[in-house]
Amino acid sequence: MISFEYCYYIAKVYKDIIGLRNISHFSLNVVDKDGKMSILSLNPQIAYNIFKDGTYRYNGSISPSFYNQYEIYTWDETYSKKYHNLLINNMERKNGIKKGVVLTQKLNNIKLLFSFATKGDGEAFHKDIVESKSFFLAAGYHCFDKVKNILEESSILDDTTEKRKPQKIFLFPEK
Repeated sequence: MISFEYCYYIAKVYKDIIGLRNISHFSLNVVDKDGKMSILSLNPQIAYNIFKDGTYRYNGSISPSFYNQYEIYTWDETYSKKYHNLLINNMERKNGIKKGVVLTQKLNNIKLLFSFATKGDGEAFHKDIVESKSFFLAAGYHCFDKVKNILEESSILDDTTEKRKPQKIFLFPEK
């Protein structure tokens, strides 16, 4: 898993957005043209544990049936009913997370999943993402731009992936 190999670099990059707008966790999942997903997570143990115990099969947040169909969804709404409580425990409770939300973006031949989570008020966080989607997309692209080199080194991005201007996040004092 790429997240473990580059964990210090990823953590340094993601610290740019952690704490903003109650973001406690961020993961960038990149699906290549062949459908292979690479996970670059601030907390790679979350993904590692669901793959280790097999519950990833019941977690729709990383399933094409969700990320190819929706631009925004919450983690918990994607969990299989049968394994809902187990996934809530493994993905959220064990990590102090109250709500996880995924924003998806198509970038030429890849799909980006920006996965944000909070340890604060989950419903307020979800509402903020819906109402301020452009800010959260900018935050996701900011991180993508800074870890793109990892994806290129790992041959996840190729020459056909669109070159884009780096995303800047503008912060203003909240009133």
